Amino acid sequence: MTAIEALTAARVAGCDIGLDEEGLFCDFDGEPPETILAGIREHRDDIAALLMPGPDGFTGEAWWSLYEEFTAVAMADGLPFEQAAAVAFDGLTDWWLGRNAARTRAEALLALAGFGIVTPPADVAE
Repeated sequence: MTAIEALTAARVAGCDIGLDEEGLFCDFDGEPPETILAGIREHRDDIAALLMPGPDGFTGEAWWSLYEEFTAVAMADGLPFEQAAAVAFDGLTDWWLGRNAARTRAEALLALAGFGIVTPPADVAE
């Protein structure tokens, strides 16, 4: 399980998860499943990083949401998942560059990789 998967699973399970002055908090209505708690414990620092806004005002979680949205749109246009993900990654890179003036494509790739969004395999991107 990755940090974004742990965060998503926690939200699906009804967790109000976020950051406050003391760090990461997670409030459940009722008893949370142990697998969810284990994922949060294992990825605590990475989840916190996903929830912290960057200089562009976007969180890692927001970038993931955009990536998933771009992928869904490309799939709705008829592309198979692998090609849709490659198109979405290119679009996301362009968005990052638009929100982070005077930056390079290499910096965009590093920033997105920091959120766990990595370049699709070369054979998929072609």
